[in-house]
Amino acid sequence: MKQHILLLFVLILLAVFPSCALQGTNVPDTPPQSDIAEQPQTPQPAPSEPVLPTEPSLPTQPSVPVDPPLPEPVFSAVDNTVVDQLAGNTVTITTPTVELPSAEAAENINQYFQLLAGKVRDYAEGDLSMQPGITCTVHAGYTLTRVSDTVLSFLWTVETTTTSPELPGNTAVSAVSFDPGTGRILTFRDIFGDRAADVKSLFLTEAKTIIAQREEHHYYYDGWGSLAAETMDESCFYLTDEGVCLFYPREALGTHTDVLLTWDALAGYLAITP
Repeated sequence: MKQHILLLFVLILLAVFPSCALQGTNVPDTPPQSDIAEQPQTPQPAPSEPVLPTEPSLPTQPSVPVDPPLPEPVFSAVDNTVVDQLAGNTVTITTPTVELPSAEAAENINQYFQLLAGKVRDYAEGDLSMQPGITCTVHAGYTLTRVSDTVLSFLWTVETTTTSPELPGNTAVSAVSFDPGTGRILTFRDIFGDRAADVKSLFLTEAKTIIAQREEHHYYYDGWGSLAAETMDESCFYLTDEGVCLFYPREALGTHTDVLLTWDALAGYLAITP
């Protein structure tokens, strides 16, 4: 009886054992699902290159209008030198042939110097020929002292030397200024207009100062103070880059005397832009 019970027990175990083996098979479990839904990721921008600091810009200065410079006149002068023997005297004359934009203005100026040259020839053949046994040498020529759009100013010098110790010779000086646009001669009053009388007073005061400084070493006529006013000649002036020069010929005061007033001293008196 006990054997039958034991056999029955073994059969029961064999019937139960296969089901337990199947339950023990190593099958991977499904990974648990997360309760939180995965959030989509926002794409990050690519890193940009660092921006370098820029230098602060300087404030711009306001532009100041500049007046255009006045054009220089188209001017040229060619020397013409002639040497003659006149009444036994050697005469050398140098005159300019002027060229300007206005052919008429240039012709007027050239004719003026031709007239001066003719006077020098008359002087050599006339006054100098009346001195028998004495020969003379004459040099006549010009100096251009001022060139601008409004004025051409010249000095004309005639220098005479002789072979006589009693007549050593002399020097004569004259001056002339022209309007380069027309060739017209400009007078003292053209330069200074209604202020011409005031400017003459300025020149007279300056002349007396100069003569007083030179009197000790130069010959001046007695009473030169009053003579300086009486013999002042409005035609005896010329323009330079420094100012206006009024001069007294030797025969006026005893010694040739130049009196210069600068452009600064004449500011406010000018009727034209020289």
